[in-house]
Amino acid sequence: MTTTNTTILFFVKAPHPGRVKTRIAESMGPAKTAGLYRCFVLDMMETLARVGINLTICYTPSEASEEIRAWLGDRFSLEAQAGNNLGERMANAFRSAFRRGDKKALCIGSDIPELSEAIITEGFQLLNDHDAVFGPALDGGYYLIGFRHDTFHPEIFRGIRWGSRQVLLETKERCLASGLKTSTLPILSDMDTLEDLRTFMKRNAGKQSYSLDFLREWASLAETSGQPAFGGIK
Repeated sequence: MTTTNTTILFFVKAPHPGRVKTRIAESMGPAKTAGLYRCFVLDMMETLARVGINLTICYTPSEASEEIRAWLGDRFSLEAQAGNNLGERMANAFRSAFRRGDKKALCIGSDIPELSEAIITEGFQLLNDHDAVFGPALDGGYYLIGFRHDTFHPEIFRGIRWGSRQVLLETKERCLASGLKTSTLPILSDMDTLEDLRTFMKRNAGKQSYSLDFLREWASLAETSGQPAFGGIK
């Protein structure tokens, strides 16, 4: 695929205990959960790097730039997320990309360890004939959203009930109201609960990654201490 004037906006949080994947942390503990989140990001960084196009790491909090750079290196651009909610932060990231001359951009969350190069490539290809593209998540949200520079409408992010099961539906409705032609990628699961982690491990039995290796080690340690992590799955 062409790499000219295309970019990925990778939304990442500094992996501070108690600030990432809080529902998982209720069972796994804040420190272990922060370690797991780091693995999600590292797995996804490897995938995104293999696609071979421009990558901007959009991080939060804004004061974590040195921490993020020390963690993920200086190979890719860094940009602090700006805005009072997720919608504002995504809209501002798209604005920044298109102002610097990018023609297509995909915004991607950082808790989708099963995201593939093929899906990312398809997302950019769909923007040739569509105004917006979505990667739906099982929980009613989306793990990916993309626009061309001439089809980006920041108002579609306003008034969305972030965190609800209606996020994708409401965002698509705003696209329709703005006259945008949308397309949809395969459904993937983001990692929000222990059940998500359990099914992730089942689907990927025998495979290796930072995230899978971390989860197998954690499950083994939990069961050794008499506290089954995933109903016996290792």
